[in-house]
Amino acid sequence: MNPDRPDAYLAAVLDPRSGLHVRAYFLESLHREFAYASRHGTLVSVVIARLDGMDALRAEWGGNLVDQALAAVATCLHHAVRAEDLLADWQVGTFALLLRDVDAGTASLVSERLRRTVGRLHEREGDLQFPVTMSAGVATTRPDGKEDPADLVRQAEANLRMAAEQGGDRVVPGL
Repeated sequence: MNPDRPDAYLAAVLDPRSGLHVRAYFLESLHREFAYASRHGTLVSVVIARLDGMDALRAEWGGNLVDQALAAVATCLHHAVRAEDLLADWQVGTFALLLRDVDAGTASLVSERLRRTVGRLHEREGDLQFPVTMSAGVATTRPDGKEDPADLVRQAEANLRMAAEQGGDRVVPGL
C-alpha cells in the first residue's frame, strides 16, 4: 500500500475534515445495530447534536475560524464517547451519535455531559477562539421494538428542533 494515498475504505467512511464517520456509514451501522438489538432484546439510542447559531458564527467569525471550531468540537466529542459508540458528521455543524445498549435516561445524561464539555471548550486555552453552545435531541428504541431506524432518527431530529426552539444550549430527551 502506498503511504501517500489514503486507504480507500477509510476514505469512504471517514469525513476528511472532521475525522468522524460519514452520514451514510452511520445509517448503515444504525440498521445493523437495530438488527442486533431486535435479536438480543437490547436498546439503541441516537443523539443528533448541533452547534447553536452556525450562520451567526460564520458571519461574525468567518468560515476559517468556524471550520477550526468544528474540528475542535469533533475531536472533543470523539474523545468523550466510548470506543463502541459511533460518532458521525451528520451535516455541517451537526453530529450524530449511536449508543449501543443505552437506555433513554443514560443517553440523555451522556448528551448533557457532551453539551457541557463542548460549552467549556472556549475556556480551555487554545481550543476555541470564541464560545460555542450545542443542543441535542435524543431518541431511544422502545422495548417492544415497534419502530425502525428511520423513526429513531426522525425522533432525535424532532427533539433537536425542539431544543433549538427552546433557545438552544440544551438537551431534549426522547420520551
